[in-house]
Amino acid sequence: MKKIFFIAVIALAGMLTGCSKFLDRKPLDASASSTFLSNEAEMDLGLTGVYASSFWAVANNVPLLYAIESTTDLALRRTGNAEDQIALGDAGPFLVSNGITVIAWNQEYKLVARANQQLEGMKKGAANVDAKTVGRMRAEVLVLRAWAYFHLMSQFNDVPYYTEPLTTEQIFTLGRTPVATIVADLYKDLDEAVTLFDAANTPAVQVMGKVNKGVALGVKAKLALLIKDYNTAAAATKTIIDGGQYGLNPRYTDLFILSGQQTNANLEIMFNQTYPTDILDPQNWLAVITIPRQVGTSQSSHFPSQQLVDKFETKEGLRIDQSATYDPAQPSKNRDNRLRWTV
Repeated sequence: MKKIFFIAVIALAGMLTGCSKFLDRKPLDASASSTFLSNEAEMDLGLTGVYASSFWAVANNVPLLYAIESTTDLALRRTGNAEDQIALGDAGPFLVSNGITVIAWNQEYKLVARANQQLEGMKKGAANVDAKTVGRMRAEVLVLRAWAYFHLMSQFNDVPYYTEPLTTEQIFTLGRTPVATIVADLYKDLDEAVTLFDAANTPAVQVMGKVNKGVALGVKAKLALLIKDYNTAAAATKTIIDGGQYGLNPRYTDLFILSGQQTNANLEIMFNQTYPTDILDPQNWLAVITIPRQVGTSQSSHFPSQQLVDKFETKEGLRIDQSATYDPAQPSKNRDNRLRWTV
């Protein structure tokens, strides 16, 4: 009996050891988290995830930035909606209990987190991929992370700032960083991105939906305006202009039609985010909430403000309060042609 028991114990130990070795292997049909981003294909997959996190939406796939526009002086929102409540808040433009505020904070920091993970993970496979390709991907991530921080600061002012994946302890102890400090750091990121795009000979517009050198400089200019650093904003935008790669589309309406966006005459669209064209979902309600009730037998809820209308210049390029041709009795006469198609 003892002999049989001894043999059984040995057999069981062997089974457990074999089982452990059998289970302790890398996935056969996917990448392991410990080695992910070790080659170009995985880096590209990770980069797609970063881009996916840069599209922020509220209910019904309405873009978040469109909803936030209705909290500004440029638009009005039907009373009782989240955007309207933000605009009327007692403690400033954003209320911590508001749904739009929560969505903005969560989705923008999701982009920051994914960008940090991508930048850290790419180090594992940098030696296995062409240096210019790695550099171009890094540049894209740096621009997208700066894009997230620009919106966070424009909405919340001083915010927690981090550029590496956080530990559990850091998550609970990280404080806020002044806007000026963050902007100064992001200037360096965007300058590096410009250099990496140039080194990789990246086209002025890579493909629809991807960032590029022009976007890097544009985000830098936006950050500069945030802290009233007008010299930096002017220098960044002048670099874009002097590059001679971007211009105005001869047909303004093409900017809002899929075929026109795909053609992108004169590369006026530097960066855009699109919905799929081969499936019905995801849908969004923009067509419903922005048209008059008489057109769609629905109830529109977003309205242009008079301040938006007044911002359109006259045909000679002057503000309406500076133009001798502006007639308050006929406000649409002699105005920028884009006014008619916008409002």
